[in-house]
Amino acid sequence: MNRIFILLLSVIAVNTFKSQDIKLLGTTLFGGANDHGVLYEYNVNNGTYTKKVEFNGLGNGQNPSGGVVQGPNGKIYGMTQTGGASNNGVIYQYDLVTNNYSKLYEFSNSMNGKIPYGSLTIAPNGKFYGVTQYGGTANKGTLFEFNPATNSYAKLRDFEGSFGVSPSGSLCLGSNGKLYGTTSSGGTRDEGIIYEYDIATTIFTVKHVMQSFYDGNYPTTLIETSPGVFRGTNRYSVNSQGTIFHYNANTNIFQKNYTFEYSIGSTPQEGLLKGNNGKLYGTTMYRGGFYNGVLFEFDPVSNQLSTLVNFQELPTGKTPFASPMQASNGKLYGTTFAGGANYNGTIYEYDISTGQYTKKYDFVGTSDGRNPYHGQLLQVNYSQLGTGSVRKENTPLYPNPTKGLLYLPEGAQNAAIISPEGRLILAVKDVKTIDISAFPKGIYLIEITFDTKEKITRKIIKE
Repeated sequence: MNRIFILLLSVIAVNTFKSQDIKLLGTTLFGGANDHGVLYEYNVNNGTYTKKVEFNGLGNGQNPSGGVVQGPNGKIYGMTQTGGASNNGVIYQYDLVTNNYSKLYEFSNSMNGKIPYGSLTIAPNGKFYGVTQYGGTANKGTLFEFNPATNSYAKLRDFEGSFGVSPSGSLCLGSNGKLYGTTSSGGTRDEGIIYEYDIATTIFTVKHVMQSFYDGNYPTTLIETSPGVFRGTNRYSVNSQGTIFHYNANTNIFQKNYTFEYSIGSTPQEGLLKGNNGKLYGTTMYRGGFYNGVLFEFDPVSNQLSTLVNFQELPTGKTPFASPMQASNGKLYGTTFAGGANYNGTIYEYDISTGQYTKKYDFVGTSDGRNPYHGQLLQVNYSQLGTGSVRKENTPLYPNPTKGLLYLPEGAQNAAIISPEGRLILAVKDVKTIDISAFPKGIYLIEITFDTKEKITRKIIKE
């Protein structure tokens, strides 16, 4: 029985990794026929660039400024900063199977929020959460929930005053099921805050108030690097160059880990990436060796920063706003806002193991888009395509592949993870997430029992 199980997993692994190219999705702020931005796909394996959607303004939105996410149904979801009937931005869906674009929601009522910022965040309940920079009762931004099953939108929170002003990054879903985010200003010192939102209780809590002299200010998107511990960057600081910090939600302790200087880069615009080697990676938009920004590596143990790439404009691209992502081949991929052969930005690759930087694509402009802005590239999970409606019998897990946290579908009651040898290695009950960061890389099976007594078995990949 075990031999059959191992053989089955081997076949699945070969088919999964041999047949699938690494395809990355991203957006540009401008360019395309209407100069309102595009949604594109880039195939790493053969260097093919494909324009998927041209944004046209009032009809389907314009100026997408954040990344996109893949929903449990395999479809792609994103937001534009402006466009739509009221020019306040839209939430959209793109079907990779049918190539159909759908505008799901228009930010038409400024009281509900306008000018959405960053990317949507998927929670285990199947709903999306996000923020707007403006709108709401004080016109200082909102926190919202969007249900893709019903296309219903709900404003959860108005930002103002001591509760923060103008959210400045995408939301981070913690392993405790709560949302964590930042604002660029507001708080008791008007220098930004870190906040927590409990989806279950709807309680909003200010967790830390930024103080530029000690912490830095204008914080960006947070990432959770271990349960309850979040890492992030501040765009500015007492010397105006920015900082790297960590915040422990378990102890409510904030600590600045690093302060940027002109010679090593300044003004990080987005959060960090945790690589599969435990190191943190990010970019700065300015300074460094050629004054065009840098790609850096940060060791969270020693608090030492290493400059990996000094962007040089034509050969590499310059002014990266977005942080890199790590694809299933272990390499980093990212974009620059400007520079490259046409001065319209680039897609790049960085091999952590060899230290080699490769410019993969130069944006042209009208034909393909220009100036990729905020938001990491997304590697498409093609095993999720064509799953149809989200039901228990076909609900994929998220994210899969995963480097650590695995979010269980809503209604999950018990879960058991089985090793490639057919051995039960973990059994949990009444949890929303499972942390498999300590597991060796490989393919596992997970059996989930729902509160309806229905059972499903899925393959999961630990990167």
